[in-house]
Amino acid sequence: MPANHNDLEKRLWSAADELRANSKLKSSEYSIPVLGLIFLRYADHRFTQAKVKLTSQGSGRRKIGKADYQARGVLYLPEAARFSTLLNLPEGADIAKAITEAMKAIEADNDDLKDVLPRTYNRLDKELLVSLLKNFAAIPMDIEGDAFGKIYEYFLGKFAMSEGQKGGEFFTPTSGERRSSIRTVEAGARSSSFKATLSPDLEGLVDLRDGLKFKTQRVYTGRSAFLD
Repeated sequence: MPANHNDLEKRLWSAADELRANSKLKSSEYSIPVLGLIFLRYADHRFTQAKVKLTSQGSGRRKIGKADYQARGVLYLPEAARFSTLLNLPEGADIAKAITEAMKAIEADNDDLKDVLPRTYNRLDKELLVSLLKNFAAIPMDIEGDAFGKIYEYFLGKFAMSEGQKGGEFFTPTSGERRSSIRTVEAGARSSSFKATLSPDLEGLVDLRDGLKFKTQRVYTGRSAFLD
C-alpha cells in the first residue's frame, strides 16, 4: 500500500478531472459513471483477493463458484465484468457497451444490486473511457479496502464542490448520514447482503446505492441517473 494514500487520491482525481476538462461533459454528467468505475475497481480488487484464497484452500475436486465468493461477503464478478477484461478489450471494441454490459452482468449475478449500477457509459467517448480505466487500474493491488473508501469519498467531495461552485445542489452524505444509509440498507429486505458485501472494509460504498441514488434523484431528473 502506498505510504501516503492522500497522494494517491489526489493523483487519481487530478487525472480524472483533467480528462473531464478536455471533454464536453459537465461534472454532473461525469460523476456517476466515474464513481461506478471506482466501485467496479474495488469489487474487482475484493474478488481477486478472494479468488487467491479460495484457490489456495480448495482441493481441486470441486469447481469454485458464485456461492463461494458470496459466502465470503464478496460480489461475484463474471469474466466479462473483470477489470482486466475491460482493460484488454480489442481496439475496435465498443468500450461503453462493454462496461454497461459488465454492470448488467454484475447485477444479474448479485440480486441485491438489481437496477442500481450505472448504465450511462454511452455518454462518454471511447478515448475517455479507456483513459479512465487505465487511471483506476493504477490503484495498487496491495491497497487496503479502507483506502478505496477514502478514494471514493475524495471523488464524491470533489464532485460536490464542483457542483456547488456552479450554484447547483449536490447531495454529499455526512458521516452521520452515511451511518443512516447503512442502517437503512440493513433494514431493507433485499439490502442486507449488499451491506455484508461492502461493509467488511468499505462502508462508504453503500452510498453508491443509497446516498448517490438519492443524490441523483434530487439533483438531476427526479429519477435515478444510474438508469438510461
